[in-house]
Amino acid sequence: MEIQFEMTVEDHLDFNLFHYLKHSRSFRRYHSRQRLLFPGVMILAVFLLGKRMRWRRASRLALIIVLLIGAIWMLAYPWYLRRVIARKVQDFFRKPENHTKLGEQWVSIGPGGIRQLNEFGERRVEWHGIAEIIPTAKHVFLYYSSIEALLIPRRAFPDESSWEAFLDTVRKYHEEATNYH
Repeated sequence: MEIQFEMTVEDHLDFNLFHYLKHSRSFRRYHSRQRLLFPGVMILAVFLLGKRMRWRRASRLALIIVLLIGAIWMLAYPWYLRRVIARKVQDFFRKPENHTKLGEQWVSIGPGGIRQLNEFGERRVEWHGIAEIIPTAKHVFLYYSSIEALLIPRRAFPDESSWEAFLDTVRKYHEEATNYH
């Protein structure tokens, strides 16, 4: 089976947002701590300061302000994190040496594995080298390491049945290879 498509910055952005916000357990754990730690430290500091000041009017006001800032931080942090990831992906592709990941792509799959080809080179991955197959609404990500995957956009297929046939074939080859090894 062969597929041809144009790889875009948007495809890489979708992958990075998916990977960092939904797939990477360590990244999610770290940023959950970040989201809670900042307001927690601020509240603790104001609480200790208020206790020392015997909860005078100024310390109660400070606690209310810190609680508001903490709530805003916790609500705004996911939005902020998405923007940071998007900016880093955009910055990455502004560098000319990274354009090798963009443009026309040819992907072929067969019993021996996957071959991805573009004007700059090729990548081959045998099926037993694929760790996970994760379809999303817009792509299928074929993870071959904990942080890297082959990206196949859904738009590369003319219709839903072609997309489903591709996913079925990928799963079949992967299952056969992993049961063999």
